[in-house]
Amino acid sequence: MQHGKISDSVSYYRTPVGGRWVPVVRLPEADCIWSPAGTGAFLGSVYHAPAPTVAAWVAIAVEILGGLGIVLGFKTRWVAAVLALWCLFTAFAFHLPLGDPGNIAEVFKNMVAAGGLLYIAAYGAGPLSIDQTMGMDKA
Repeated sequence: MQHGKISDSVSYYRTPVGGRWVPVVRLPEADCIWSPAGTGAFLGSVYHAPAPTVAAWVAIAVEILGGLGIVLGFKTRWVAAVLALWCLFTAFAFHLPLGDPGNIAEVFKNMVAAGGLLYIAAYGAGPLSIDQTMGMDKA
């Protein structure tokens, strides 16, 4: 990075300051985290998911551990790719019932989040990350 240009500084910190906070923004609306029993009951009754309580706890683990990995910048490229696939899976498996405008909004929200996560998967965590500190991401 060349010092002296504001645009260089902004570019240098763009990913760690902006992109890596995608999971934090999504956290307050992650219903499965705040009510695992309710999520399990919902998955069992509406989607007839086998072992709905286990599915709810898997969702909690993916969202919390993946979110922490992104925010801290640990194995960021892999975690971002997995979370992008998770967002697309949940969008099309659970939020796509036709004729429900609220669920269609959830589909688009998940697709936007997946796009942001794919950006992180492509460009890495940036300079303020565990990956860069430990030399695991040379990008």
